[in-house]
Amino acid sequence: MKCPHCLADLRYRERGGRICPKCQRRFAIEPRANDFKLSDLKLRGLAERLSRQGKYAYSSAQLGHFLALREMKSVYKKQYPWPHGSLLFRLSTRYPARYWLSALLFFFICVVVIFYGIFILSTSSILSILFMCVLSILIIWMLSRLFLPGKSVDISSFESKFIKPWESIHGPLPGRIDANATRQALERWTPTEPIRALVVSSIEDVHLCLFANGLPQRLGLGLVNPDHPVSPSQARWIEQAQRDPRLPIVFLHDASVAGCLLRYLVSAQWGLTPDHRIIDVGLRPNDARDRQLPWTYVKTPPALKQFFDRLASQPDTLDLERDEIEWLRADATASVLYLPPAQLLRLVTQAVAQHAPQVVDPEAEAQAQARAVGFMTWPQPVAR
Repeated sequence: MKCPHCLADLRYRERGGRICPKCQRRFAIEPRANDFKLSDLKLRGLAERLSRQGKYAYSSAQLGHFLALREMKSVYKKQYPWPHGSLLFRLSTRYPARYWLSALLFFFICVVVIFYGIFILSTSSILSILFMCVLSILIIWMLSRLFLPGKSVDISSFESKFIKPWESIHGPLPGRIDANATRQALERWTPTEPIRALVVSSIEDVHLCLFANGLPQRLGLGLVNPDHPVSPSQARWIEQAQRDPRLPIVFLHDASVAGCLLRYLVSAQWGLTPDHRIIDVGLRPNDARDRQLPWTYVKTPPALKQFFDRLASQPDTLDLERDEIEWLRADATASVLYLPPAQLLRLVTQAVAQHAPQVVDPEAEAQAQARAVGFMTWPQPVAR
């Protein structure tokens, strides 16, 4: 690896204690200590690419998802067009405690089959040899289908394991959101009312990303997390949405059962009618397929699963295709945080621009155009 300070090439035996022998300065991340060979320079490069050289702000979870997207996309690409996945991968994600027992059982079966094949080969018949060849090909194919590479990104510990050590040595990563400070600023912020549109998401990092990039401030948007207690400002926005069916309500969520049901649950909770303008910008299972996003299996609560099945059994109720419904029934999940901040902002901006066009005063627009060409700064004639 290269030293992040002096850029000297360092061998593994030369960088004991995470100190460069050339410049005697400490580095934060040992590439051999993580699955993706992540180093100080690689983490900085990821942050610069995600933020587009500091143009966009992002959260720690978004940076972790960005790493997973870059490193795991080639693995998950093999599971598409629909990632119903491998048996052992399902067991490892749904039932982590049973993963090794399942792997051990599969290994035992393979050993028994191999010894049985050796016994058959002892007869030295052509039919036995042919059978053993077919059996070997079948075992190799099963192994290739059942196992996925062991790389993974633990998003929950990504900040403490990589970001905090990096920032303690090099300073803040370019564009990273200070979650606590941004959360406090968001709680104190009150937009000019009435709002132009309402953005609803149960993912806090989505709210932090939108707010840190200034989108609600520029467009006059309200942000509501239905899983959190409602503030007085948010209560007024919800009342405005209930009174005015023309107010766009934009939903952002994961490609999951809970995410795709969010609009229906919120509509029932707020008492919205079919006349209300509801815009679901995703993430849908089709979006995850088209973008070939990493995915996993997350067990859906039984009550939510029953509600989903009841809606799916009613024609034209769920705005989902049949293969999307089957994908969700398998508990497959892809996070909306795999979308970079630039794409999240573009989704919301396009939805608001399409469904809540800004009303412009003709006189104010004429003055703005005059200022743009410098008319208002021209010398004024002197009265005689």
